Amino acid sequence: MASNANQLVLFDGDDDRMGIILSNIRGLSKVPGNCKFYIFCADPASIQGRIITYPGISNVSVLPSSNGQNIIDTLKKECDHFASIIIIIGSNSCHADELFTKQKYHGKSRLFIQTVSNPPEITLNEIIGLVKQHIPSCNDDEVFVKYGCNHCKESFDLHDDLLEHRRSIHIQDPNMKVYWDVKKNLATHKKTNANYQIVKELEVSCDECGDCFGSNDELAKHVEKEHSSANDF
Repeated sequence: MASNANQLVLFDGDDDRMGIILSNIRGLSKVPGNCKFYIFCADPASIQGRIITYPGISNVSVLPSSNGQNIIDTLKKECDHFASIIIIIGSNSCHADELFTKQKYHGKSRLFIQTVSNPPEITLNEIIGLVKQHIPSCNDDEVFVKYGCNHCKESFDLHDDLLEHRRSIHIQDPNMKVYWDVKKNLATHKKTNANYQIVKELEVSCDECGDCFGSNDELAKHVEKEHSSANDF
């Protein structure tokens, strides 16, 4: 491969998921330089024409979806060239079973699949966050994936270790001088809790089951009640 990219993203834009991209085209400029980002949709020429009007977007390509078949074909063609692959597909994709079979073969650490039921379930910034969490690293001649925390500089060999780190450090630790909350609460918190060093918007969804919550306290209680026993095994 001619480029230096070692991460691959395959985004299925069918079934109105192109709204995720079109609502924030400028955000594609944040795609890391080591990542090749493919968008599959019904009208690739029109979408590519809109993307090229924005500066700084050089590693994003738009291809016809062919009802999802092109994602399969591109994965087969490009798989051996990338250390980390992220696929965003609809939860009802007719190719989901085939893709998850490939994931079992390659392992979740190399081939990560995110299913999306409705476009609002994920934003472009969250997709780019997934890319940054799946950081390919080199150790001698072996290539492996490091899962990086998007709240600090820690990284982990296992995705489960990253989830545990986020639960224990960034949500449940009251001594952290960092505050996370839903967007609507941030302005009020900045005025009444100036002692906190950092204020960030919280993605209040459960990493284990995907349920969403209105605050970090609700999420922490949910994790403790529903998932703590499973984590003991």
